[in-house]
Amino acid sequence: MIPIKDINLLPEEVYIADARRKKNIARLLLVILFFVVITGVYVQMAKMESVYESKIRSLYASAKERSDMVKGISRIKELQDSITVLKGSVDRIRKSRFDWPGLLNDIAISTPANLSIVNLAADARGMKIAGEAKSEDDIALFIKNLKSLDYIYDIKPALIQEESSGLLSFVINIQFKVK
Repeated sequence: MIPIKDINLLPEEVYIADARRKKNIARLLLVILFFVVITGVYVQMAKMESVYESKIRSLYASAKERSDMVKGISRIKELQDSITVLKGSVDRIRKSRFDWPGLLNDIAISTPANLSIVNLAADARGMKIAGEAKSEDDIALFIKNLKSLDYIYDIKPALIQEESSGLLSFVINIQFKVK
């Protein structure tokens, strides 16, 4: 006896049509799977492109920021150089100009106790001092003290005369050393 399960009563065309149908379904599934994979790859590439564009924008912004910082540092260096040049100019001007406050301070220190300055006139080449003193020794000490100053070239008494008050009035011409 033949087992029942091996008996097939369907015509062969049905088997061929069923096999074709299964083949078509398999092809359709492969095509759908192909499009799903392609779509997935495209989406992943789009995400990666977006991430890379974001990183590129970030790097560009960072580079621009660093460029601005470099420009700022360059500007600071230019300003420092300008300040150095200006300081040099100020120093040259100070050296070429006469130190009037220092001169007046030195004259005040050089003035003896029994001598007073009544009038003082000056220009870049020299100075004229008029004053009063109790004695000729006070005037001589004043002239000696002034001659010890570095920037004085020559001192000439122009006038010494006795006043009715008993004081001596004097005029001294001072010539400065030229720098």
